[in-house]
Amino acid sequence: MIKSILCLTDFSPAAHNGLEYAANLSRLLSARITLMHVRPTVWPEAVQLEQERERSSEELTALLQSSADIVHQHFGIRCKIQLESTTETLEQVVESVSKNFDLVVTGTNGADDYYQFVFGSNSYRIVEGASCPVLAIPFGCRFKHPKQIVYAYDPQTNPIFLIDTLMTLANTLRSSVCVYYVVAGGRSPETEQLLEIVKGAVLARSHKDVKWEFDAGFSNDVAWSIAQYVNRKTTDILALSYHHRSLAEVIFRKDTIKQTMMTIDCPVLVFRH
Repeated sequence: MIKSILCLTDFSPAAHNGLEYAANLSRLLSARITLMHVRPTVWPEAVQLEQERERSSEELTALLQSSADIVHQHFGIRCKIQLESTTETLEQVVESVSKNFDLVVTGTNGADDYYQFVFGSNSYRIVEGASCPVLAIPFGCRFKHPKQIVYAYDPQTNPIFLIDTLMTLANTLRSSVCVYYVVAGGRSPETEQLLEIVKGAVLARSHKDVKWEFDAGFSNDVAWSIAQYVNRKTTDILALSYHHRSLAEVIFRKDTIKQTMMTIDCPVLVFRH
């Protein structure tokens, strides 16, 4: 059950879009929101953020409060604020702070320095280290009630132990779930058998109010296959599980994240066991 949301911001348009999505989701789930800005100080990547060095802690706190006030004005939600001035990296801060939350929400925009850094070379480390699911909102993606979740996984990931987590979310949102089995290569009797095994196992432990679909894709370009399928299904949320050799590793690699986020129009949820 999602009762507390941590929303990351750098006050950019992409971040505001992520906050708007988080506020709508919070209202839908009756969840609390904390808006957090991480102010890096001495770690090497901070040299890219010229504006950060020009703003004082007081100015950043005022910006956070202004954003929180807007959320309260438009959504009737009181939003806590948190400023982290730290010598640690962003992913280290998220790893530590996320232990107190059920979900991390952040906007994404490949053209923005801060978010290009977050969801570029260090995105996988954030997903790997976060103690709760991470929801990435592409810039320009406006909130709508998530009625269709596509859960993509590959043969190297056992999806069964993650179904309960996804089922709880889907039941709360009253969403249907399409389990998309992605195979790098061609169709074979073995993959067909695996798909049937997964289907049977999921349905055996499924909540009666959650509608399930099952489908498979076969391609050597896994990220492309997912993007094509998600866009064709008019997906509201793409769910990926973090697990050893999982699709999260494929999607959040430095060399594929920009292309993937540009081709997938919907939010991407990464969760782990």
